[in-house]
Amino acid sequence: MNIYNEKPKIVFYRQRSFGELINVTFDFIRENWKPLLRFITYLILPVALLQGVSFGSFLDDYMGTIADAANGSEDNPLALFGVSYLFTILFMFVGYFIVTTVTYVLMQLYDESPQRLKGITFDDLKPRFWHVMGRVLVTFLIAVAIGVAAILLMVAVSVVATPLLLFILIPAGAVLAIPYSLVTPLYVFEDCSVGEALQRGYRLGFKSFWLIIGLSILLSIIVQFISGVVSLPISIFMGVKGFLGVQGDSAANGPVMTILSFLLSSVSAYVTFLVTPIMTIGLAYLYSHTVEKEDGLTNSRDIANFEQMTMPRHTDIDNFDQLV
Repeated sequence: MNIYNEKPKIVFYRQRSFGELINVTFDFIRENWKPLLRFITYLILPVALLQGVSFGSFLDDYMGTIADAANGSEDNPLALFGVSYLFTILFMFVGYFIVTTVTYVLMQLYDESPQRLKGITFDDLKPRFWHVMGRVLVTFLIAVAIGVAAILLMVAVSVVATPLLLFILIPAGAVLAIPYSLVTPLYVFEDCSVGEALQRGYRLGFKSFWLIIGLSILLSIIVQFISGVVSLPISIFMGVKGFLGVQGDSAANGPVMTILSFLLSSVSAYVTFLVTPIMTIGLAYLYSHTVEKEDGLTNSRDIANFEQMTMPRHTDIDNFDQLV
């Protein structure tokens, strides 16, 4: 039996309790896991493979440095953060942007289409993909700029002010960072400027301050648990490879270890990308809850649509003078 006939469609803009926010996050994933898996895998698998190559290369450099240190070498430890590490970080961010964009686009299409995501193809994603990714990228760059400015401010304060002031600024910065979680979904789901998204996002974020903290902590625990379980083999592999390297065993850098490093790193990256939508979907529904609770967006739209309606004309009355 078709699942779409069994369950009512998930309404996006609706007030929900904390438990309902958790439930609706996993309800959406359960109902739409096939399109999520298909589109994310298609777009993210090449990135995961490239990240596996770069991270495997980084592991070789890392273990080589450990072996050199054990043998009394005094190489610069900053050599760890070489080209391979930078490429690993780059592919990680590229994967994040792709997965977040696909998730948001699928949520938009699900909400707007009577058929939900049934029969959806890449042609349905294309018109929105780059627009949504651009908005995700803009909010990410703003967050980076805010973070850099905060770090520079704390450095300046630590030089010219007392440690007490620095101690106060650190939690204050954390408090300001939490409401920013709603800026990205607001900017994606609403037709507004980035300035309006920042203003309304912070206003709504402070209204749901504790909900953001609770939801983020719980979903982060779930995501980190899954990622940790999947990353366990690569962690064991790193330990074995490091042990062999310290012992001077040539197998540490042999072809078998190289292939295993690539495969385990790629699988770990792929699964990490797959669980990323959990947080994205959760925060999107938290945004919709908050905007519905504080702004009554659904009611505003219904009123706007009602005002655009025209009453049907009674032609008999208009043509009364022509009646016999």
